[in-house]
Amino acid sequence: MEPCPTLVHRYSPKVPFSQIFRTGVSLHSHTMYSREYLGRLPGYIAKFPIGSYVLEREIGRLHLYEGRSFNFNKYF
Repeated sequence: MEPCPTLVHRYSPKVPFSQIFRTGVSLHSHTMYSREYLGRLPGYIAKFPIGSYVLEREIGRLHLYEGRSFNFNKYF
């Protein structure tokens, strides 16, 4: 495989990127100031049988033994 040059282009609504390029990559990062809440996490975990089982078991134990409910929207 021959190496090819890598170019990084910043998005601009004035440039018709969809006509020029076939693919793109979104560079996404987090800092200590980022806040992505975990409210969507149970939906993702539910797609995996083992993950869903473990999550439900642990949340059930928290509720049964300590009387608390876990609010995913509270944590990030």
